[in-house]
Amino acid sequence: MAEVYAAKTRGIGGFEKIVAIKVIHPRYSEDEHFVQMLVDEAKISVLLTHVNVGQIFDLGCIDDTYFIV
Repeated sequence: MAEVYAAKTRGIGGFEKIVAIKVIHPRYSEDEHFVQMLVDEAKISVLLTHVNVGQIFDLGCIDDTYFIV
């Protein structure tokens, strides 16, 4: 359904943070059911705080590609 990438954000003063980016597979981007599952995953995950659960920093869509950071 999706691919996960490791990425690094950069800020001022050498600030860096490693993040994971989950991108919905292009063939599922047109299927509202799969898009809604990704949105629901982000909405549920953002409510959780635990060392074994990654934080949600962003949910978005660029050029019909949906993603969670």
